[in-house]
Amino acid sequence: MYQKLLNRAKKLIPRISQTERIALNSGTKSVEELFFKGHFPKKYLKDNFQYPSTSNNTFINQDIEKFCNSINDYDIFQKKEIPSSVYDNIKKNKLFGMIIPKKYGGLELNHHLQSQVVQKISTASNPVGVVVMVPNSLGPAELLLKYGTDQEKDKYLKKLVDGE
Repeated sequence: MYQKLLNRAKKLIPRISQTERIALNSGTKSVEELFFKGHFPKKYLKDNFQYPSTSNNTFINQDIEKFCNSINDYDIFQKKEIPSSVYDNIKKNKLFGMIIPKKYGGLELNHHLQSQVVQKISTASNPVGVVVMVPNSLGPAELLLKYGTDQEKDKYLKKLVDGE
């Protein structure tokens, strides 16, 4: 009976395309693998996952702080629109290119710094935080970096950094 249900369900569910398969497999694994295996070798964790610090990071403590102070979250919610000046600041600070390597004009931030930037921006304005977060986590940059040709990287990554 279960086999018949499984076979019927397989017919109803669409097949995953090659592009969808690449997108689904584009993520990475790290310490969560150890978590799901149920053991955490303390020495391995201590040696390989140092606690990162942002206390001396001028990008977060100055540039992002200045950017956050320029955001009027109340105005954004009243008008239900992010002003073009905020988008201009996002482009100026290269916030659409946080994961993109410096050779393409990006910031090349590690995951921790990227998370801290998004968190700080989200405390100033949740909608602006989402606008910055999506291109850096769900957008085409990671797919281009992993699967794009050199020509595609040269053509598109700079444009992503510049917000084109």
